Parts: sequence; structure tokens; C-alpha cells
Amino acid sequence: TYGFREGYYRQAKDRGVRFIPFEPEKPPRLEADRRALTVWVTDELLDREMGLKADRLILSPGIRPAPGSDKVARQLGIPLTLDGFFLEAHQKLRPVDAIADGVFICGLAHYPKSLGETAAQAQAAAQRAAGLLFQTELLGSELTAWINAGKCRRCLACYRVCPFGAVEVDGAGPPQVRTEVCRGCGICAAECPVGAIRTSRVTEEELAAQIEAALW
Repeated sequence: TYGFREGYYRQAKDRGVRFIPFEPEKPPRLEADRRALTVWVTDELLDREMGLKADRLILSPGIRPAPGSDKVARQLGIPLTLDGFFLEAHQKLRPVDAIADGVFICGLAHYPKSLGETAAQAQAAAQRAAGLLFQTELLGSELTAWINAGKCRRCLACYRVCPFGAVEVDGAGPPQVRTEVCRGCGICAAECPVGAIRTSRVTEEELAAQIEAALW
């Protein structure tokens, strides 16, 4: 346990609760003789099987991501953790923000947590959403990508790799960048095979000038 919940663990042990670890390959087994219950478990620390008398057997299942979370993540353009829960933009600086602007995470969608943590995180997500909804104007990023239509070969590599869905294709013309959605990450510019995409800042000339100045 983490935080101050270690105290609950010690209190439970003081009141007679027994915590016995076991390997998944050797799960506990139950014997029922009328109303008498015996739970047999192999204690790996003692290297022997133990029989525990019980009045009731209560199962506490683990928490898994909700079915369909991967589909929602693809629709919203946000990543998942290795366990399948939604990943926040930054663990300390933006704990309830998703990588996509306007999407906020709280509760068990984020990771298994207690009710108190869920309520606190839900309040934080609501405040972050209210901060956007009460604004009369929203400013876009000053760093965006743009496509040179004369160089574009319409391979649509930028359309496939954009993590924010900022590149749109309309008809047979070259793809267009929606500047209100673009975050200037530069992935499309790096992926373009003919160099038809550039960003409004941090261009190749600017980077070359910075490197040259650093060397001198």
C-alpha cells in the first residue's frame, strides 16, 4: 500500500487479519463440509500448505480497463498505458489532462484508485473543463505546420502519422493542416518524403543557425 494506507494494513494485522502471499500457479482451493469452510493455500514463505477455517469466502476481484477503451482512445487520439488505462499528458504538471486538448481523465479510467482519490481527481477534471468552457476566445498554438502544395505528392504520410488529426484530405487536392488543431509537434514534417511540410518556427534554417552558433 502507498501513502498513509499502510496504517490500515498494520491495524488489520493487529486485529487478526492474516495476509498470505501465494504464487498464481498455486491458487487457494476451497473445501466445504456442510457449513464449515476451509481455505487451503500454499504459503511460499513457509513452503507448506495451510488450512484456514472460515465462516465466509469473499472474492475481491482486480480492476481491469473497461472493454472498448482502446476504441475510445483511437477516437480521441490519446494513448494508453501498458495496462490499458488512459495516459495523462504529464504525471505532475498535467495529471488530469490528456495529450489531446479538451480531453480530461479521472477515476478508474486513469488507473485503479480509491474513492477519495477518484472524487478529488473528478473535481480537478471538472475545474479544468470549466476553465475552457468559460472562455469567450481560445488562442491557438503559435507553432503549427503548413504544407507546400507545389511540392506535395499526396502520399498522405502526414495524414496517417498526425497524432492530433490536424491533417485533413478534401477531394483530389493536397492535404491541408487545420491550424486550430495542430500542435506543431513536427512529426508530419519529419515523415514527409519530399520535404513539403514545414513548421512556422524551428525550421531547418533556424536549427542550422543554432548549431552553427553553438559550434562557434
